Amino acid sequence: MSTAPICEALKRLEQEGVVTVLPHRGIRVNKLSSGQIREAYIVREGLEIQAARIVAGEANKGILAHLRLTTEKIEELAGEGKYQEAAYADYEWHLEMVRSARCEMLTERFEQLSTVCLLSEGQWAPTGDVEEWTHSDLVEALESGDPEQAEKLIRHHIASYASKVGMNRPKK
Repeated sequence: MSTAPICEALKRLEQEGVVTVLPHRGIRVNKLSSGQIREAYIVREGLEIQAARIVAGEANKGILAHLRLTTEKIEELAGEGKYQEAAYADYEWHLEMVRSARCEMLTERFEQLSTVCLLSEGQWAPTGDVEEWTHSDLVEALESGDPEQAEKLIRHHIASYASKVGMNRPKK
């Protein structure tokens, strides 16, 4: 890979406040505040909800089959206790679902926020807890062709995940 895309990526991360470039000294990853992490999850939720509504409305069998395969990979890795690999497969699942909406701006912003969310995972200790829901439920909601059902399950999925990292929404 040439240095041009690397430099561009670093500039973008610096603009987003994820890293600080120290000329002639190096690059430092910034520790994100709980407020920054919380905001990233809030906006990410909105993007994923919109993507899920689009994907459910189209119900493309090829896309849904690919999401199902990634779901199986996540469950297999988690079952083997490979939580870090399962977490990355989870990221791949969500990225694929968002890309499947075929909305470039939505995908671009999701990728930016996913970087923030992935970096924030170093600030908490993941566990092997198994949820009462799975990605299979999410795929079924997308397959149903019902955008409302897909939205409901994506909301639950993201809110449940955010609660594990201490990002519960404030009570009204």
